[in-house]
Amino acid sequence: MDADHLPSVMGWRETLLGPRVAAGLVADGLGVTDGGRWSLP
Repeated sequence: MDADHLPSVMGWRETLLGPRVAAGLVADGLGVTDGGRWSLP
């Protein structure tokens, strides 16, 4: 794997996981999740 591809791959992963992580933190703050797991009925 070329070093030139590393930044783009990392950026792609951050773009993909960013919203999920943010949504998880918000949900955790609201008490919707329990230890990172959704606890909706």
